[in-house]
Order: sequence, then C-alpha cells, then structure tokens
Amino acid sequence: MVYAAALEAGYTKRASTTSREPIATPRGNWLPDRRHAGEPSLDLRKALRSEATRAAIRLLQQVGIPRVVTLASSFGLEGQPAVRRWIG
Repeated sequence: MVYAAALEAGYTKRASTTSREPIATPRGNWLPDRRHAGEPSLDLRKALRSEATRAAIRLLQQVGIPRVVTLASSFGLEGQPAVRRWIG
C-alpha cells in the first residue's frame, strides 16, 4: 500500500529512498534488518522487489501516513490495520 500511495503521489519507480540510516521512533532508533544496510539508497523498484522494510518505512514517512490510510480506505481496508500489511 505504501508503494502504491507513493506512485499515486507522483513518485516513479526510479525514485530513491534512503536505506542506510536507522528509523527514529519514540523508543529509539530502529533497524529492522541488515540486508540492505550497506546500500545508501534504493530505488522504489528494487526496494519493493527485495522487500526492504527499512526503505518502505522511510517511504511511508516521506509519503505520509494520511495518504496511505486514504488509499487503503479506498480499497475497503478500514480501521487500524497493522503497518506490516501496508508496507508491501
């Protein structure tokens, strides 16, 4: 859902998002996996294809949660779905 919202917002498959930096959360920095830790950025195509969680969360921050929620609602996904379901 995050990638669809990004494309709808005008991002292209060649747009890149950072993957190296940890994600700041209220509980401290978060590093979901180390699979792409060495890559400074990933384009959207590679991030989606490789299921790069850190890149998807960074993209969610860039696109904005309200945009993703609105798109999810248009598909009939209501309520508070887990973020994990929205990433892919």
